[in-house]
Amino acid sequence: MHYGYPTKDKLSVLSDNEFNLACKNNNNSITNIIENYHIESLIFISSGAIYHQNNPYAKNKINDELHFLELTKKYNFNLMIPRIFNLGGPFINKPQNYALSNFILQAKTNKKIIINAPLLSASGYGEM
Repeated sequence: MHYGYPTKDKLSVLSDNEFNLACKNNNNSITNIIENYHIESLIFISSGAIYHQNNPYAKNKINDELHFLELTKKYNFNLMIPRIFNLGGPFINKPQNYALSNFILQAKTNKKIIINAPLLSASGYGEM
């Protein structure tokens, strides 16, 4: 299973180039394992962010998905790529950064919830 990845919040502290390099180094480490240890299966945890490729996090995730798909052809292993859209639960490590846990934090501290997200209509983003 591969779920170690520079998270989107790193974009606020790293330049785009630094973030891209961190992703590339991560990708190279997994590629090295694939090439040298003849794995049978890989689960690469991806993100729902790939559907909105407006930042380096999303672009790197989709590029890695495509990269690992190509490696399946070369090294003949099984690949599963679940796309995680939201995290929640008692072991979440960044509760302020994920929708569900952020809503819970806001409700507990402010007694109200502020949602900072575009509205989603049936045809995509926009007014409803």
